[in-house]
Amino acid sequence: MLSSSLRVAARAIQQRVVEQQQKQSVKYFRYFSTAFLNDYDAHVAERAVLGVVPKPLSPAQVQDLVSEITDGSVSAEDKETLKELLSQRVPPGVDEAAYVKATFLSSVRGCLGS
Repeated sequence: MLSSSLRVAARAIQQRVVEQQQKQSVKYFRYFSTAFLNDYDAHVAERAVLGVVPKPLSPAQVQDLVSEITDGSVSAEDKETLKELLSQRVPPGVDEAAYVKATFLSSVRGCLGS
């Protein structure tokens, strides 16, 4: 159980995060963008307020990202952002998110006939 001083500190930090998100929401929120990118931008803003880098993408996030990359209604600009995230924010190795990425890339390669 958290002591009362830790709870107070945690609430203060949480309040600062919310305030910073509200101030920066216009900067990070992509109007008319994909749901995944909007959620990811909020995550990046929250982590920036805390002074830490964004977490690597989870398997569920990678699956959402892949779904949006293959969605024909997503703008070219958003697709470039999604490709960059797929390239840079998926942990390497034998992580489940890396497996989702590899499966997607294998399917793309199969479509190209290589």
